[in-house]
Amino acid sequence: MTKDNTIYIGLTMAGAVSAGAYTAGVIDFLIEALDEWEKRKTDDVENTPSHRIEIPAFGGASAGGMTSIILASIVNEKFDHIAVAPDDILQEIPANKLYHSWVDLTDRDMFRRMLKEDDLHDGVKSLFNSNFIDEVADRMVIPGEGAEIKRKYFSEQIKVFVTLSNLKGFIYDLSFLADNKVQNKYFVERHNDFACFKLGDNKYDEDGWIPLSFKDALNSRLAADAAMATGAFPIGLKSRELTRETRYILDNDWLRIKGAKPNMLPFLKRTDQIVDGGMINNEPFDKVAELLHDKLLNKGLIDEGQLPANNYKDFRSTILMIDPFPATTSSFSDKNDILSIAGKTLSAMLGQVRTKPDDVIRTFQSDDSKQFMIAPSRFFPTYSSLGQIKKQGSMAIACGFFNGFGGFFNKEFRIHDFFLGRANCEYFLRNHFTVPVKAKNKIIELGYKNVDKNLFYSITDKKRSLPIIPLFTEQRPVPYLPGFSCGGDWPKQNFRDLSKSYKKPIKRRVGNMIGEFGLGRNGFQKFMFWMANKLYLRNKAAKSFLDIIKKDMAKHELLR
Repeated sequence: MTKDNTIYIGLTMAGAVSAGAYTAGVIDFLIEALDEWEKRKTDDVENTPSHRIEIPAFGGASAGGMTSIILASIVNEKFDHIAVAPDDILQEIPANKLYHSWVDLTDRDMFRRMLKEDDLHDGVKSLFNSNFIDEVADRMVIPGEGAEIKRKYFSEQIKVFVTLSNLKGFIYDLSFLADNKVQNKYFVERHNDFACFKLGDNKYDEDGWIPLSFKDALNSRLAADAAMATGAFPIGLKSRELTRETRYILDNDWLRIKGAKPNMLPFLKRTDQIVDGGMINNEPFDKVAELLHDKLLNKGLIDEGQLPANNYKDFRSTILMIDPFPATTSSFSDKNDILSIAGKTLSAMLGQVRTKPDDVIRTFQSDDSKQFMIAPSRFFPTYSSLGQIKKQGSMAIACGFFNGFGGFFNKEFRIHDFFLGRANCEYFLRNHFTVPVKAKNKIIELGYKNVDKNLFYSITDKKRSLPIIPLFTEQRPVPYLPGFSCGGDWPKQNFRDLSKSYKKPIKRRVGNMIGEFGLGRNGFQKFMFWMANKLYLRNKAAKSFLDIIKKDMAKHELLR
């Protein structure tokens, strides 16, 4: 048994759109808990478990990828955690980059900002104005004002990545043997892309991992561009251009097919058109698993060709995934009209594209220590004999309606999800991110030696388990959610006010967008197009849009 008393944890952050506020809350509490544990070990406080955890890698897709880049920018920054909402619940908190990026954003009413028409001067790029994302990204790369600190639970060199859906794609030549040279050529395209960064070392190791330093402004602009690219929700938000040196693509093992490299020249720059990374790979836990495997191999904890242990007794690494919209199954409709078939075809294509390789699926099938997940969960009063009802996933978060765009309608929705993320993370670390005592895991046994274990046992596990990451505060009986303007801890909005606020801006934006599509027609056609737009199209679009919002908000019980 090695003397290494460390459990290695890789973080995966799934796509979420505006529910990135939930992921931000989870990360805020996780860092706070780890900081407190490290401080107690340094100060030699009694009843402090002595084992270590180390985070060598993290990455994500869409909002999860954006949060990964934000986390990379604050790994060595001291910042204030947001345990309690301010007295003025809508107050901005720029000292916490997670909160400022996902909850404050750039306006309290983000959707009004997203309906502005100042992005339409050179054509229609997306349904909604996406310029605010550039402002958030610009703030992201600026080093914080807090003191620089060394968080020992992060590796000296940290690998950070985001998934990308590359519309341009890469071309590969997988040659076949034919009776002539022309037919030897067999070209395939790949659109599953990654932007991979390495924190902690400014030297490039010719492995595709781009050196990144926010303090030295080394590739920090590229990281911000990658963050915007992975979050470019198709059609809803504008696509992004990402310019990289081709060597970062050619040298990256993740961007090869059967050992073949993309067809491109080295030592040049290449610009790709990118949309939401979650479209192709929304939960890249398989890539985090690869990075954890490499870490254990380099540490001598496993041999070449050996898989990491996944039983509670011997495991040395695990994946922690944060997923505001965990995948669920749905019933299949056997309708065969053309629209139904078109929808099911697109769904099948996306489902197949996102399917992990067979060998990955096999290693993740058992209920063991290899993977854990934090997902939204909370109780709601029923005002009946049932008392409370538990809701999970998108129904437990206020940003979950309208396919995750709901948080842009009301800052209180984002505030709720941030604090629910913190509450869920606390409960998860205390009661689920644990190891059964009977497993006799040596790291946990030695870590809790000479410690009063009664202070740490999970209260929900009948088998008696001890936390991988210990907490030192007493568990609160209910989630510590703030009170909102509606009078409760679940924010609600008056739809009449919402409709009044957005109806005219929607009509203006839709009208201008339709007007752009009418350009290039002759005089009479242009006049008829203008009349149809003025009298019918934009009004119909605004009504249909607001009807969809009202129906979805009602489903999520967000209407007063």
